[in-house]
Amino acid sequence: MLAATLVLYTPPLRAQAPLVQLRTRWPARLAIGMRQGDQLSPLTVEARRDGWVVFTQLSTRPDEGLSPPSMRLIAEARDVRAWTNRVRALMSAVLDSGNARRANENPTLGNGRFRISVSITSSRPQFISFSVQGCGPGSGSSGPTRGELASFLDLLDEAAARAGNGAGRPPTLLRPYYASEVSCPATAQPDNPVPQLPAGIRPSGGRIEVAAGFVVDTAGQVEPGTLRFFPGTKPELARAVRSVVPRWQFVPAEWDGTPVRQVVYTTIGISPTALSDTGWHVIRVEPQDDGWVHFTHSNSSGTYTHVVQEWFAPDSVDAWAKRVGALKAEADSLDRETPRVLEKGTILGSPKGVGYSAGFFAHGKAVEMRAGLVGCAGAFVEGEHPVDSAQLARFREAASAARARRASPADPARTAHEADDVACPAWLPWTRTPRPEFNRVWRYPTGAYPPSMAATNARADVFASFVVDTSGHVDLSSVRVLPGSDPRAVAALPATLRTLRVRPATRGGRAVPQRVVQSIRFEPPPICATPTANPACGRRYSADLNADQPPSR
Repeated sequence: MLAATLVLYTPPLRAQAPLVQLRTRWPARLAIGMRQGDQLSPLTVEARRDGWVVFTQLSTRPDEGLSPPSMRLIAEARDVRAWTNRVRALMSAVLDSGNARRANENPTLGNGRFRISVSITSSRPQFISFSVQGCGPGSGSSGPTRGELASFLDLLDEAAARAGNGAGRPPTLLRPYYASEVSCPATAQPDNPVPQLPAGIRPSGGRIEVAAGFVVDTAGQVEPGTLRFFPGTKPELARAVRSVVPRWQFVPAEWDGTPVRQVVYTTIGISPTALSDTGWHVIRVEPQDDGWVHFTHSNSSGTYTHVVQEWFAPDSVDAWAKRVGALKAEADSLDRETPRVLEKGTILGSPKGVGYSAGFFAHGKAVEMRAGLVGCAGAFVEGEHPVDSAQLARFREAASAARARRASPADPARTAHEADDVACPAWLPWTRTPRPEFNRVWRYPTGAYPPSMAATNARADVFASFVVDTSGHVDLSSVRVLPGSDPRAVAALPATLRTLRVRPATRGGRAVPQRVVQSIRFEPPPICATPTANPACGRRYSADLNADQPPSR
């Protein structure tokens, strides 16, 4: 415990003030209700003491690398009330009377990039369309029943009433917001300059990632003097990032259409300045000094390169190449005049990591040898592309060269790896809500909220890095925190990390230690109308929604 505390509080060479002022006071959030319909995605509705209503559409797929909900609808209580009245009037006019003229209306709620709208067709059968216009992934529409839509409108009306039915307190420019607070987070422009890899540094994978934090202003520019790095970041990598990030442009964060300042936490990829091969489905097989065969599959387009990689033992490569050779001989011997449907293949790799599959497919009179890529946990990644004798020869040559450098591959679990040096990165799974009536609702992990933050109802996002061992536990002695974090949340970080169970990284089909970069959210529990009003209301709830709470500043 003492060692972990010393690591957590090791100061940078130059003290840096918190990016968000510690005297900031946040309003209470009131959890009004949660819905999961047959057609509507799981959602929550909250009211804030400063006159705002918040609608969040929850994810139903807690996949690898998934972040907490990145966007939400924030609307003034008076706008919410006006919108629900318009939608109810439209429902009555069209669904009850079949008025075709009213069917052309499309009431929309939201003044920024995130908006929701409802339309109803008067033709038979009548159809309700509920559309979400997001500021990122998550846009789409569904066809809820009248009952589902009416239940959602009831939640919004109750939230508007709890928020005061009036105007919301305008967002402030006195301090930056966290990404978890705004309607739409700041988004980097796709043509921002890319850092160049410093001389003498060669990534073991496709690129090196550097974690950084900074503030983006309302014009979409990085505020001078706010760029921060984790303690221990290599100076040459920090210089490479500093040379470009101050010139980056963003679509600024929004609060109901109003641009606001935002703290941005991100990892910045630095790739080699030149690649020997570019294009789609580029395969590289290289022997390494530790006795492993390093396999990479890359798709390159402009300045972006997507790399999937794995490390294979030389013996497994030889055995796989032999199996593929036998399959190729069988495919060559097939009678091409006899129609058939036949598929045979073999996979190089472990089910715990990345696999490279090759074989033949016979359909009718056509016979093709193909190869494809199987990602982490069996997810299909890329394919299909040809495999030939020359490619098999490259695999065998790499296996022979790796074996010559080391008789048996080194144990990859003896070293803590960076994210670019593993096949399947470690990741933090979500947990399913214990409420059976909300079986599609998943709850993202949050920090253990400390009493020291409760006086001002404070919230904070802490950007931290730490090593996850092969059992999924966090090594507390390895924790680093980005300078400028809220010290109260930082003090609560060890208690949080002790409870986390991370899915370990894999390399060579084995679990290996990996340094993870993760944003941990510390937020006060909501005041809940019922125990099912929010995924965070499983154990604590109160009917007293009128208790005084500090206002927002």
